[in-house]
Amino acid sequence: MPRYDSRDLAEALASGGLTFAWYALPDAVASRRARGVAKALLLVPLVAIGARQNARLKAAEPVRTGVLETATPPGDAPEPDDAAPPADAAQRGPGDAPAPPAPDPAPQVRLADVLPTDPAKRAALVGVGLGLVAGSVWATVAGERALHRLGQRMAARGTRLPHTRIGLVSGALAAAMTLATARLGEGSRTSSSARDARA
Repeated sequence: MPRYDSRDLAEALASGGLTFAWYALPDAVASRRARGVAKALLLVPLVAIGARQNARLKAAEPVRTGVLETATPPGDAPEPDDAAPPADAAQRGPGDAPAPPAPDPAPQVRLADVLPTDPAKRAALVGVGLGLVAGSVWATVAGERALHRLGQRMAARGTRLPHTRIGLVSGALAAAMTLATARLGEGSRTSSSARDARA
């Protein structure tokens, strides 16, 4: 069973509570302008929590700070070349034991080496990235409007506090996603610690 520290639980509660308040506002605040002000205030802590989740997800990826880690596993290290004499053979005496071979440095592939050198292809990649960002923003706005229209239809059918109900479900999902992100970050830190211990 996964274990979470107090900071993870507090972050999940804050994310769930803020998301609940965001979607339940129409039931509590009738003025559209007042709801806009309230959402602007809620947006600051939501963005902070989202940035922290994004940092945890990046920490769980194999690519960090533009360098792809491709360390050779301990059992797959290349065998030393016996044909060439060691560099320190002339400095050793007849009874001296040979010095252990120096470990091979882990090969590193930089992000600049992976990107295409053609400016047109780079511009195309930038365009794709901007399109993905714009699509994500559009999907977020469209989803929020769809949930608002769903609450309005529920209210027209006589459902009590429809936006509050939507907020409860959305808040629970946001809290669960926050805990899942914390679990991913914890798994990455555990793997990194185990790898450092083996080294």
